[in-house]
Amino acid sequence: IDRHSGGSAFKTWAGQQGVLKIATGMKKAIDKGDWKSISPEEWFAKTVNTKSLPFNFDSNLGASGSALDVGFSMDPLKFRLQTRPFIEFFAFVGLQRFRPVKVKGQKAYRYSLWFDPLVPEIASTVACGSLGLMNMEVLEFQILYRTKYLKSFLPAIKIGEQK
Repeated sequence: IDRHSGGSAFKTWAGQQGVLKIATGMKKAIDKGDWKSISPEEWFAKTVNTKSLPFNFDSNLGASGSALDVGFSMDPLKFRLQTRPFIEFFAFVGLQRFRPVKVKGQKAYRYSLWFDPLVPEIASTVACGSLGLMNMEVLEFQILYRTKYLKSFLPAIKIGEQK
């Protein structure tokens, strides 16, 4: 996370965990997985066992996100977690490249979805709402602070569209 870019707002993992270690762990889980046996539409739903701790972007992780939730810290116990590495890894990459815009005065962020092919440089501008296009939707999500340090994303809600 680049502290000059405001990226710490999206940090959902514990302070002792490193970004590169988590990303590498999720990438290894993707590399080791048997993805050829299922269609690409199913990749984001598939869970795998991994020793790597996740970013906790996947809402299905539930109780494994906090020692308070489970009653003990999972980090030192070397548990194997069921994670969906495509969600974890690509949510991380997506937040780096297509950063949502903070809604002033709220713990909320906005982003736009588009439905026509765009090059990444234009797509990142459209995603943060700086360039309005026809045929796009605007969504907003809030960040839930469970403690001072533990947070997660609430589901996004569609707040508008341009046809």
